[in-house]
Amino acid sequence: MINLDWFNALKFHPELNRIMDKEAQGKTFFIKDFGNDEDKVKVLWNASNPRDKYTRDSNPRTTKYPIDRWFGLVTKEGDKDRLVAISGFAERDGKEGKQFAYLGGTKVSEEYKGGTIRINGAKASKLVLGARTGAMTVDKPHNQIAGYSAEGWSRMGSKRNNIKVDTHDVIPDDVIRFFKETYGKRWTLMGPKINKSWMEELRLV
Repeated sequence: MINLDWFNALKFHPELNRIMDKEAQGKTFFIKDFGNDEDKVKVLWNASNPRDKYTRDSNPRTTKYPIDRWFGLVTKEGDKDRLVAISGFAERDGKEGKQFAYLGGTKVSEEYKGGTIRINGAKASKLVLGARTGAMTVDKPHNQIAGYSAEGWSRMGSKRNNIKVDTHDVIPDDVIRFFKETYGKRWTLMGPKINKSWMEELRLV
């Protein structure tokens, strides 16, 4: 349940109103492709989630962890529009000219974590991660790499077959070394889940 005192105090951004009025075509939710505009993502996230500020751009460990294609889930809450989930990726050339992908940047508003509040029957995280997956050209999970915050790792670390290697046929060795040195055990190649779809899990970097 949403705390109404806090909810009413939220600073809703006019750009979110414009997105829902002009792009959502009457839907109560909309997946917005923000492209590489991380600054806009930050502004809209902070307006919608003042108690959980966007800090990725000020985190030293993400300086070598690019995300340059962003997606956000905007939804109506009464007469207001709010950004409740974000995620992104970056595709780069790896060994022998083959591409690999960084996955990350995912945040979900506190009330929407765990699927207590669902949108069109789905978790907010599943919707935004599904949009991200659909936009990627690197479709082999073993060519995708992700690091996690302590919270993100605790939420999903025991629920997937964590794949870690010292070298890879596509992902450059210096990238793997960066994840090992920066994230310790909290990184993985995106291999198969032990149980349900990896798209349903929260990833935070």
